[in-house]
Amino acid sequence: MLEVNATTTLQGELTSYHIDRTVAVSGARLREIEFPPGSAIVLVIRGSEIIAARGDTTLQPGDHAYVFFRPEDRPLIEILFGQPED
Repeated sequence: MLEVNATTTLQGELTSYHIDRTVAVSGARLREIEFPPGSAIVLVIRGSEIIAARGDTTLQPGDHAYVFFRPEDRPLIEILFGQPED
């Protein structure tokens, strides 16, 4: 689990999602995912490797994707990624 601490109140959320083979984004390249404006995957953890999120990065089952989004976009993000990790 990655932990990020901010010294000020942020106007967004950074949340981790486990990529299960059943979620909509499994197997998708990041450039193929229609994110809400201002939302993006910040990084991907694959095993013990940290992967910079780029357009050609493909989400694989077992990955952990860290997604930044506005609170009002949470319902759409959860349609794409499922429930966040605890």
